[in-house]
Amino acid sequence: MLHIAVCDGECDGLRKSAQWIQRYLDLRSGVHARLFFFTQLQELLADIRRYDICLLSDHASGADSLKAAWQLKEKNPGMALAFFAGTVNPEAAMEAYRLGAVQYLVRPKEESEMFRLLDRMLEEGDWKSAKHIPFNSTEGVVNLRLSDVLYGKSNGHRVSFFLRGGQVSRSKCLRISFSDIVEPLLQNGFLRCHDSYVVNSAYAVRLTPEGLLLVDGTVVPVSTKKRAAIREEFRNAECC
Repeated sequence: MLHIAVCDGECDGLRKSAQWIQRYLDLRSGVHARLFFFTQLQELLADIRRYDICLLSDHASGADSLKAAWQLKEKNPGMALAFFAGTVNPEAAMEAYRLGAVQYLVRPKEESEMFRLLDRMLEEGDWKSAKHIPFNSTEGVVNLRLSDVLYGKSNGHRVSFFLRGGQVSRSKCLRISFSDIVEPLLQNGFLRCHDSYVVNSAYAVRLTPEGLLLVDGTVVPVSTKKRAAIREEFRNAECC
């Protein structure tokens, strides 16, 4: 699932963008996304989520949009970025393109303009090459993108994957073991910190006496027998 951020301090513009983007998603089968809207750049910069697509307006308040974009790209290197402006400033446009922006344009006035922009941004993003695993969820078989997963938890014959953005993907009753399910994850940056838990190391902050602290504030249990191995993984971080 894609994460799309829109930051615009102009309420009418933000509302119109929201309508057009939602309509775009409704019409594009196979494109699944969650939308997040901001009127303040500082709110977007403070957000812990990683975004695949970001639309920034020069009407967004709280910080310079180009400076904010540099920080966003550092946090989300593969993010597709576009700027809306009231009028095109050539110097600002050059800076935006140096950032790798897909487009720097006057605010779209028609739905078709937004659709063309989103088509380009979907082509530019690096999520097409991202690693996925098939997962038999309660909503059917989904292609779960590993970079979306914060951690996984086993509860008997059911498994839940907790995703960035707050979603949870839960399995149907499974006949295979948790070890079999997480095997491909362990080859792609995940840590088996407990018999019933697996954690995406990209989102782990540090080891605490209570367990592994993740970027969203969740603390995932670490079993006694695995604590030494996990501590070794975080030997350069602040450990308990």
